[in-house]
Amino acid sequence: FHNSCQQIERGLPSKLCTMGKQVHEGNLPLEGESRMMTTVEIRPVQAGDLPLDGSSLEIILSSGEVSQSSCNWNNKANIEDGSSRHNDSDAERSFSSIPMIVGRSLIFWSLVIGIFTSVAVFTIIYTTQVYKEPDYRATIQEFKGWVLSNNYSSSQDMSDTSSPQFKALQFMTLGPQYDIPTTTEQADKWKERYALSVFYYATNGPKWKDQFEFHESTLPTCGWFQLRTVSGNDDGGLTEFGASCSSDKVDAVRLANQGLKGTIPTEIALLENLRILELQHNQIRGTLPSEMQHLTNLRAFDCISCKRLSGSLPSWIGKLTMMKSLGLTKNKFEGSFPSNFGALTGLLNLAIDNNLLTGDLSVLKSMRSLRNVYLEGNNFTGTVGETLFENLNDLETLDLSDNNIRGGVPINLFYNTKLKILDLHDNLFNEFPDAIMEIKDTNLEFLAIHGNPIENDFFPRHC
Repeated sequence: FHNSCQQIERGLPSKLCTMGKQVHEGNLPLEGESRMMTTVEIRPVQAGDLPLDGSSLEIILSSGEVSQSSCNWNNKANIEDGSSRHNDSDAERSFSSIPMIVGRSLIFWSLVIGIFTSVAVFTIIYTTQVYKEPDYRATIQEFKGWVLSNNYSSSQDMSDTSSPQFKALQFMTLGPQYDIPTTTEQADKWKERYALSVFYYATNGPKWKDQFEFHESTLPTCGWFQLRTVSGNDDGGLTEFGASCSSDKVDAVRLANQGLKGTIPTEIALLENLRILELQHNQIRGTLPSEMQHLTNLRAFDCISCKRLSGSLPSWIGKLTMMKSLGLTKNKFEGSFPSNFGALTGLLNLAIDNNLLTGDLSVLKSMRSLRNVYLEGNNFTGTVGETLFENLNDLETLDLSDNNIRGGVPINLFYNTKLKILDLHDNLFNEFPDAIMEIKDTNLEFLAIHGNPIENDFFPRHC
């Protein structure tokens, strides 16, 4: 015993003194162990609590005085009332061998449990900080009401459970934004994700050739892209395919040649910061939605070889004054250029070849920044007089082949020192300037004039 109780017989391998106190459950040693304990709870000593042969147990009482006479023990472990009887004739003074499931294995498992408990507590704290399950999850009907109140989609589309809009709404309830947005920042992020989701379903998204992480519910909207190698790209050959962002806003959608089938939904206009929309070499049908006129930041729109875009060229295109490149090759557009098309004074590249367009080309006169013009394979008529191209000083490529343009070929085209390609074949041109032979300062690399009814000393008839 410690301090309060003298050892009655020295040299004994094991001893137990209860001294009117109770031993704490599970604190007695196994065979060969030595342990010191303090009684802290009230429980009588039970059969099975006692140590095995060769063990020793030292008990320190939490309170009370202990005398030698109060220490009683024996080797039978006949303990029921918290005390034991002393037997002087028993020379071995050994305890009962009734085992108790404690000891080294208990220490080991205590350590294991402690480690797992620590890991579990850390995990709970970490995940609570990273992700908190929302207390409230808005229903589809609540989101529908919010969408309609903001005029993001029409009531008719939202009521059709098979529509891209309704499918997108279902998708949005699975995303990270569970509740109705309450701030402008939340609303902006929500409508961008919703707009892209509608586009995904409107163009048969589940069957695209590649998904590019697009429409992945576990990713933020600005993570809906993958880097792919593109030959001729100035940025090390890598381009972000899918939907990519700048300053945490969706500013580019690149999905060229991915098997898209369907229409461009009106919700595309919700991408207010969109600068690039590349959909070439897909099967996009229908007309360009008038809501696209709100994409005032759009720099490049490419739907070359979309094959099934139709209708007339919309007049609202003239409102997209930031446009630098417009590609609508190989579609089914008809009619003439709208008068306000010339408002695209910053346009560099214009490709609307192989459509069903008619009328004259007078609208080009005010588009002074043009560098590359591809209008072949249409039904354009009229003439191209000396004044049509006089202000297009940066023109490098001009292809007007396979149309019905008549009159003479203007001489000032050949004085343009930046012009490299001039293709006028298969038209109704009947005059060609003889003075071309006197022009020495030119960078013209390609000239096609065959298939025109030109006859002079320079060209034989129908050259």
